Amino acid sequence: HRTALVLDDLWLSQDTDSEALRELLATVPEGSIVIAAVNQDEDLDAFSVPLDEFDLQDVRKLIDAQVKRLKLRPVDHFDEAFAHRLYKLVGGHPATLTWFLRAYKSSGQTLEERLHALARGAGLDQLFATVWDHLDRQQRALLAACECLGGSASTEQLAIACEVRREEAGSVAERLLGEGL
Repeated sequence: HRTALVLDDLWLSQDTDSEALRELLATVPEGSIVIAAVNQDEDLDAFSVPLDEFDLQDVRKLIDAQVKRLKLRPVDHFDEAFAHRLYKLVGGHPATLTWFLRAYKSSGQTLEERLHALARGAGLDQLFATVWDHLDRQQRALLAACECLGGSASTEQLAIACEVRREEAGSVAERLLGEGL
């Protein structure tokens, strides 16, 4: 039977569950289609189409859709000026924009307080908590080592700090850089 399978926000690693999913996707019946939004394009052996950052017009559309979906109030606060301001602060990456709106909803702050805090760099831990939750132990260790070493460490230094082979540290670092971390 023909099948259409859509997978969103797929985070794969080298564990057995991820490998089992890769095997399943490699055996999809002919005539079927799989559309997967993956964290890294090399996670799956398939044709990939990179998603670029949204322009301001697309940011506005995404904000409108998320405001409706998340039932954010008052709706009139999420206008063109808000979209422009948020775009200047975090860019046009759809996940970052969505994370901001989710964090705002659960923050208890006014929208103005949340934007002002973001502009100062405060609250970034909440904004990126979703990202941190998706990182594996090695990725978290490497980011912690980067922080301790001032962000200018060599691959060899990171490998020593994380107690892994240099090649492994390099591979983890490349994945994190690909994610914008």
